[in-house]
Amino acid sequence: MADIQIIGAGPAGSAAAIAGLSRGAEVRLLERSRFPHHKVCGEFIPAEACRELERLGVWRDVLRWNPPRIRRCALHLGSYCKRWPLPEPGLGLSRFLLDQLLLRRAEALGARVSRGTAWPRGEAAADAMVVAAGRRGDAGGRGRRLFGFKAHFAGPTDDTVELYFTPWGYCGVSPVESDLTNICEIASEEVLRRYGFDIDGLLAAEPALAARMTRAQVVDA
Repeated sequence: MADIQIIGAGPAGSAAAIAGLSRGAEVRLLERSRFPHHKVCGEFIPAEACRELERLGVWRDVLRWNPPRIRRCALHLGSYCKRWPLPEPGLGLSRFLLDQLLLRRAEALGARVSRGTAWPRGEAAADAMVVAAGRRGDAGGRGRRLFGFKAHFAGPTDDTVELYFTPWGYCGVSPVESDLTNICEIASEEVLRRYGFDIDGLLAAEPALAARMTRAQVVDA
């Protein structure tokens, strides 16, 4: 039996753990942070990924949360909007819940999970190691770094995933479980400084986004 050590308990790490365990491997999964926790993510799961969740054995658990079916897409470019139906419906599911369900599945199959454990660099503690701890980077130096940010809002929801392209970056809007809407954006450090890192002010400066958020109230960020 192989001994596999996996760094990171997000979707990639937990999926790797489930795959290894289903083939008889011994798996140790290391996660350095408090888990689960909210992460910056668009939280839209396309049909192809839904099939992967079924293959990983968590599909029934996902459906118990009654996640919204997403059947349409809307692309906003200034005052122009293009809408179309998706070939197959996807789901809206928060990363908080997705991470939790996948990790629970891995634990149920026998994964040994160590929380609050840093990556043991240089340590050959297993036959194989999977690094699924994400990455960090920048866009070319100070002032040009990219920042992602998101929040969940209560308010009207529908069956559409929306993408807003703006002069400063882009923003995704989609429904998730519990009748919430996820709003996730990316912008450069330079633009954020121009707005004093006031995210609400940045979004309100774009008429289409401002109109979309009129009846929304923030729940968590």
